[in-house]
Amino acid sequence: MQRTKLYQLGLGSMTALVILCAGAVRTPAQDIYLPWEGGPAYYAQFSLGPSSSPDYFMRAVWLQSPSKAGLYQAVGVNQFVGLWDGTVEVNPKEGPILPLLRQYNMQVLGDQESGLAGADAARHLVDPIINGWIQVDEPDNAQSLPGGGYGDCILPSAIISKYKSLKVADQKRPVYLGLGQGTGFNSGSCYEGHRGTCCSAARGLNDYPVYIQGGDILASDVYPENDAHPLWWVGRTTDRLRYWSNYQKPVLQDIELVNFSNNSSVTLTPAEVEAESWMTIIHGARGLLYFVHQFAPLQEEDSIFHPEHANVKSAVARTNLQVAALARVLNTPSVGNGVRVASSSAHAAINVLLKRYGGCTFLLAINDGLPQYQTPYANPIEETSLFCRDSSPCTDSIAKAGGALSMSPAGATTATFTLRDFPAHATVIVLGEKRQIPVSNGVFSDVFATSYAWHLYQILLDPNPRAALIGDVNGDGKVDASDVLIVKAAMGSFAGQPGYDPRADVIRDGTVDSGDLAIVEEAVRRSR
Repeated sequence: MQRTKLYQLGLGSMTALVILCAGAVRTPAQDIYLPWEGGPAYYAQFSLGPSSSPDYFMRAVWLQSPSKAGLYQAVGVNQFVGLWDGTVEVNPKEGPILPLLRQYNMQVLGDQESGLAGADAARHLVDPIINGWIQVDEPDNAQSLPGGGYGDCILPSAIISKYKSLKVADQKRPVYLGLGQGTGFNSGSCYEGHRGTCCSAARGLNDYPVYIQGGDILASDVYPENDAHPLWWVGRTTDRLRYWSNYQKPVLQDIELVNFSNNSSVTLTPAEVEAESWMTIIHGARGLLYFVHQFAPLQEEDSIFHPEHANVKSAVARTNLQVAALARVLNTPSVGNGVRVASSSAHAAINVLLKRYGGCTFLLAINDGLPQYQTPYANPIEETSLFCRDSSPCTDSIAKAGGALSMSPAGATTATFTLRDFPAHATVIVLGEKRQIPVSNGVFSDVFATSYAWHLYQILLDPNPRAALIGDVNGDGKVDASDVLIVKAAMGSFAGQPGYDPRADVIRDGTVDSGDLAIVEEAVRRSR
């Protein structure tokens, strides 16, 4: 018979009920893993590429000035993608550029044409602060013409040719390719910025599996609120990029942070910013890419550091803290047969990501209307033919009164999760929410109060044979005083701070505190 013990652990104002199981568990079925891009090990093929450490998960920002590197580091950003004036050594306005980035260890995916030109080319070729090169941005969109106006998109064949030239110049770094919002439309759709041959039925989505041969890191620039699309486009475009690359290349997703153009119909909130971030991670993205620019009423490249956007800055910092704490978890394969989920509402669907790490099961879930494992071409709800903002015919959009999008087409639901091979009793810790949920025979339920509501769960049990020991933070196969010392050495630290040790953050909430120490000390007592 299985024996369990319940322990109450003081976590500040929260009490966590943690079940530490002793004795035999019935022989479980083995986990079946979903296709994935290899996690940080993917980057190991590039000697000067992004980190291949299990503690690394990309949290990037698009096209910023090096002088802002310290501000972005303070909110958890660890990667620049592009610089205002390319990759040059000295900017007339800001002075030395790359030393500023080195000061904050802020690596950059730079522009090779400027970075490998001139007197500093040889130095840049071996400089580790440059960890990749960027392609032509959004080649699938209409391109500016020299005399003004816009022409057709860039052919995929030209992007592949450009990629080959970038690789000839430097094989030690990956190439980043960002694609436009056409990744979210269905075949033959035309929209502002996507005209001519690009939107023909013969091309449309057929171009994208070819485009992505022109990059090692892929991204999609989809801004649902600002461009009048459903929020679930973030999940669908993430699914599509992964599918088109046959799950062989890491995918990022641009996250809109503010109302770009002061449009009264855009009602973007910090909750939506966080929802877009977790949605793309739950759909398998290997990183976040924040788009911080605002164009009206004021031009602000760094909008979140202005007083009117303080709540958005807090949302970004909060998300990055949690993502950094979960990096080792996210950098493991996803389990495809670990959980079943049912929604109480026929109009809502929960998408999940299940991971195993350190003797624990982690379940990330979002009410995004996109049923798990469906084709990336499917629509979660019936789409209505409307008009784009330029009054031209446009499909694949859903509108509410005033022309902007509602937070959700689905609404509230209660999700019931059935975990595979779990004991009669267990407890779920809801990360970041200071609450727990009991698990009975592997089943628990939780409320998703709105569409795009998300929850992050940790269950201190892994049903697989030879699972890692809970509390074995140094991974030596036993739980003892050395594990306790690691936690004590990191006490009071936060993800992103000096002294933070992700091994010691047993609860994966972004801070090492008495809750983590209590789990490890109890595991030591049980091992004696």
